[in-house]
Amino acid sequence: MTEFLYISVLSSRQETLLGLIQNNGIQGKQIQYAMKVVLAAVIVFVILGTSGPVSVDTPVQKAPDFKLPNYTGRAVQLSRFKGKIVVLEWFHCDCTFIKAHYNDNVQTMMDLCQKYSGHGVVWMSINSTHTETLAGNKSWAIRNNLQYVLLDAGGRVGKAYGARTTPHMFIIDKDGNFAYQGAIDNAPLGFLRSGQYINYVDRVLWQMTTDRVVSMKRTVPYGCRIKYAETPAK
Repeated sequence: MTEFLYISVLSSRQETLLGLIQNNGIQGKQIQYAMKVVLAAVIVFVILGTSGPVSVDTPVQKAPDFKLPNYTGRAVQLSRFKGKIVVLEWFHCDCTFIKAHYNDNVQTMMDLCQKYSGHGVVWMSINSTHTETLAGNKSWAIRNNLQYVLLDAGGRVGKAYGARTTPHMFIIDKDGNFAYQGAIDNAPLGFLRSGQYINYVDRVLWQMTTDRVVSMKRTVPYGCRIKYAETPAK
């Protein structure tokens, strides 16, 4: 099984890339890499055929409390941050979709974390992949200058939240309620299928920190499947 979940049709940008490959005689490792980019870029959710908004009128729902070890080994409990806006980002460092937001050219998560750090926003990255360790999380945290990189090795928290992909984003308001959940943006791997680019998390955080009404509560997440630990058969 491939690590990617959902497949759609080629956009015009991917078709153009394929055309360049064919017309310019790219060979060997170059064509292998280009094909990987094309194949990865067509991965999107097909549940609704889009990563756009699903529902604005989502009922108020409390976010489950949790306590997880930070990469330092010290426990971090969600409820201790009541009164602050908390962003939860499910990640896995080997996921192509995560790498698209953490690289030399694009630093989506880090930029948002820094942009809103002075507005009472706390950013937590959670790793629910069952094979990961605190050492791996520590390396990721130091490399990307992140304060909270939490390990959910048993997958208990990820399953409680219904986290399915990396990235899968959740924003919790100052009262501990879900304000938003879904995709980081509408452009998997930077490929915008149509319309204008929207960073959903940025938009919601801007609305929340400027006392505006949140315009979208839920979108469809995209990314790599979270590899939870298998539950032993009874």
